[in-house]
Amino acid sequence: MTGLAFGLAAALLWGLSAAVGGRVARAIGSRASIVLTTSVCMIVILPAALLSDSVPHRLHDWLVAAAAGAFYIIGVVCWTRGVTRASVGLVTTLVSTDGAVAAVLAVALGESISRGAGVALAIVVVGILLSTRSTSVEHESISPSAIAYGLGGAVAFGAVFVVSAHAGEASALWVTTIGRGVAMVLVLPMVRHVRLPARPLVPLLLFAAVADVAGYTIYIVGSRHGVATMSVLTSQYALIAAIAGRVLYGERLSRTQRLGVVTTLVGVGVLAIAGT
Repeated sequence: MTGLAFGLAAALLWGLSAAVGGRVARAIGSRASIVLTTSVCMIVILPAALLSDSVPHRLHDWLVAAAAGAFYIIGVVCWTRGVTRASVGLVTTLVSTDGAVAAVLAVALGESISRGAGVALAIVVVGILLSTRSTSVEHESISPSAIAYGLGGAVAFGAVFVVSAHAGEASALWVTTIGRGVAMVLVLPMVRHVRLPARPLVPLLLFAAVADVAGYTIYIVGSRHGVATMSVLTSQYALIAAIAGRVLYGERLSRTQRLGVVTTLVGVGVLAIAGT
């Protein structure tokens, strides 16, 4: 049950971050949003890491955490470029398969899961795909480049899930700090595109950044109980974002999306019964 609780907590935080951060990104532009959010994440997490934990001593842990940060930015760039070529709904649906990608990678690397847990995770993946399908674009054609970017984002974020779980001796706070530090360095070329948000958007930007970094830290803690389960559970951020859009902004959920929500809840229930 520990992995289940951590996975759901991380999904909730990432989903709320995506829903709120999306509003900010549409107002100030995606590149400015990436730079500011990444910077705020670093400002928040670095003091916490310095005050609460010792600096990692193994080079391996630094390299693993840094690789996770690099994959994170690759995923963000893929998603951003994908949504410039097709609808947000279609591209996000492709990217939200990152949990399934990570689960496959984890199993390929030797992690074992029970048959019941495997069935439950498959149900959750189906629910996520249904819940993130956009009604207004069901018959929209999608370009090969948009598909490539969407799948590239899924692979990159899936790699983040798997890689960040293998900094075994580093604390979750330091894995997050190193990863976000590398991410901040990589987004420096985008600084020239930054424009500060209007005052009413500042609290939203801060919330999105804090929720994002908190969700990632919680994921790392939970992933040490099993990467496959955690990665699929946390990929429910797409489902949470859809629900948050309905609650916060009045965005409608289609019949297919509502079916996806129910399917996902069934999968989570089966996963709990399976003993994870």
